[in-house]
Amino acid sequence: MGDKQSVNFASGIYFQDAAFSDLAGQSAANKLKNERTFQNIVGYKYQFSGDLKLVVEGWHKQFDDVVVQPNRVQSYLNNNGTGYAYGADVSLTKRLSQSWYGTVSYSYMESKRDDHNGQGRYDYTFSVPHNFSLLGSYKPNNKWIFSGKFRYSTGRPADVYTLHSNVLGDPDMLRYSQEITEINGRRLPDYVSLDVRVDYNVPLKRGMFSAFVDLANINNQFNVNSEVFIPNTGNVYRVGLGMFPTFGVRVEL
Repeated sequence: MGDKQSVNFASGIYFQDAAFSDLAGQSAANKLKNERTFQNIVGYKYQFSGDLKLVVEGWHKQFDDVVVQPNRVQSYLNNNGTGYAYGADVSLTKRLSQSWYGTVSYSYMESKRDDHNGQGRYDYTFSVPHNFSLLGSYKPNNKWIFSGKFRYSTGRPADVYTLHSNVLGDPDMLRYSQEITEINGRRLPDYVSLDVRVDYNVPLKRGMFSAFVDLANINNQFNVNSEVFIPNTGNVYRVGLGMFPTFGVRVEL
């Protein structure tokens, strides 16, 4: 559309092999088909300058022959699952120039699945409607790089359930159970993380010495990734991470 603007479009049908773990658990008579996805994407790019660009994209996917488990008791699987997903992505990116670079991006998406087992449509496990990130980096010279990143996203879906106590009817062996009343009908807490990083590079006569310190989630919010039900207590154990520091050195010869 000119030196600064462009439009792109893509469409395709893709087939995905069934996972080896799914195939291994089936009888010889139960053959699983490849899952199929029909997807489309359209995008627009505007180049404000040589180091600054805006990209906007919208996409849609239709899923067929999805491998699903009809119930949680048997290991039998079939290809009755269907679903769809759609969303949009917006990003503004500045390449490294005048000692700094950065990017700000926002994504919106919805993803639904239906196992066709009588329980209806539900939010897919990785359906996270809102994602926002802000990244910036400053390079004062060839030795030092200072960078930071802020990330926010909607919490992942989780099941709604009713808790039942003493399901064995034995007070000396107390056990609890979950009765799932709605698949992915609620959400885990939102994800929020602020990361900082420092890189140090020193040229050698024959190679390069590099070191870095990366502090992920310095706000130390415990970001929950999933939940595990404990039958012995009836409680839920939340899996996730708080602040996570990493560091390292590298010598290139």
